[in-house]
Amino acid sequence: MPCRLLVILLVLCLHHDLMAAPKRDFKGLFGSYRRERFTENEARSTDFGMDFSLSTLLPVGSIVQSSESGSGYTPLNYAAFFDAEVSFLLSFGYHFQTFLSIGYYDYSTRKENAATSSTAKPPQFHDFDMTAIPILLGARYRFGTEDIVPYLGAGVGMANVHQKAYYEYSSEFDDITQNVVAGQLIAGLEFYVSSRVGLRLEMSGFVMALPAGGPWTPSGTTSFPSFQYSGSPISVRYASGLFWLF
Repeated sequence: MPCRLLVILLVLCLHHDLMAAPKRDFKGLFGSYRRERFTENEARSTDFGMDFSLSTLLPVGSIVQSSESGSGYTPLNYAAFFDAEVSFLLSFGYHFQTFLSIGYYDYSTRKENAATSSTAKPPQFHDFDMTAIPILLGARYRFGTEDIVPYLGAGVGMANVHQKAYYEYSSEFDDITQNVVAGQLIAGLEFYVSSRVGLRLEMSGFVMALPAGGPWTPSGTTSFPSFQYSGSPISVRYASGLFWLF
């Protein structure tokens, strides 16, 4: 009898302790699965790095116009620049980041000759190519220290620009190489995928202070289309790439 009473008292005591203990779920049995908040961006005060980007310039207006009658100039077919860029980065106080950017921009367009479109076989075209190598020095201001960092910036420098107007059916051409001022206003995002590496998405307004030129037509001819070059073309630039910090 005393043994039975002792067993009953032990059961009642255990039951009371279990009821009084805080309720635990299965996660509580094996520990918490909740991960602590973690940020890849180290937000160092000073960093040196570089990035490589591919970009596209979309001209806001015409780059070059032509006429087959000497008047009534119309733009050549619309085209975009396809570009590659490399930049060297140096930050101060984290938020201010300076950069030196070097790019290679390529542009090409053409238009079929309207006067010979019905008679020439194959059709005849007049063409225009332009390459630019801009070297810009600028700065960005970064607004956050999270893994996604928005920023605004600006850059200014010089661009070596080569323009060539020519005809597919003639050896005549107009070839111009000049150095002009270039600049851009920038808005973008950095996205850190590790503590020292990230992706960059950027949009800017880009301008090259090219003087207007032309009209140009091969000397001694009246049957070839003439070219006229637009001054200070403005473009919208889209760029994406990879940056890494040393």
